[in-house]
Parts: sequence; structure tokens; C-alpha cells
Amino acid sequence: MSLHVLALGTLTADPQQRTSSGGKPYVTANLRAATDEEPVPVSVAAFLDSAKAALLALHKGDSVSVTGRSELTSRTGREGDSGKGRSLIADAVLSASAVSKKRDAAARRAGAYTDDLTTG
Repeated sequence: MSLHVLALGTLTADPQQRTSSGGKPYVTANLRAATDEEPVPVSVAAFLDSAKAALLALHKGDSVSVTGRSELTSRTGREGDSGKGRSLIADAVLSASAVSKKRDAAARRAGAYTDDLTTG
């Protein structure tokens, strides 16, 4: 059973661009999503151009919000420990750096508009 979720977390490695066996590019990323208990590992795959570009602009340690269809998964760690995680097909990706860039661009546009009013 899959759910549509919003996962908030920190990237545990740089996102990777890959190519499917059919020749289509996609991007994968791994993040640790915060919970009330211990963090949950989330494996993300992005196929939409906007989601791919947003992930590729990020690096290990960056905070990120990802929304999309998610399923519960079982995993085995490097030391042989087992646990639960989530896989998520990203519909949208948002990071704090993207918000800052949008805010700065809006402020520049507003400043240019204000300058036009005062000089015109």
C-alpha cells in the first residue's frame, strides 16, 4: 500500500543522476527523516524534470522536503542490521536554499519596482 507523504529530512549523501535500462534519466537520493522516535531512512527517486533539478542542486547534509508516493520497505544495513525504511517517488522537492533564492529574487524585483517609482 502506498501513501502520498511529505518527508522532511537531511541528505545522507549527494544525489546521483542515473539512467534507466530504457535510457531515461532519473535522480536518486537518500535522506534521514526525523520522527518522534529514531530517524527513518528514505530512498528517493525523481523522474520529473523539476524534482531532478532540485535534488541535483543539493549536497550531503542539506535539509530537504520531498513530497510524493511512498511505500514502507525493509532494509538490511551494512553491518547486517535490519530495519524499516521508506521508498518515495518524488513529485516535488523543496530546500531551504531554494526558498532563500526565491526570496532574494523577489526582493530584487520589488527593489527594481520601487526604484522605478521613485525615479519615474
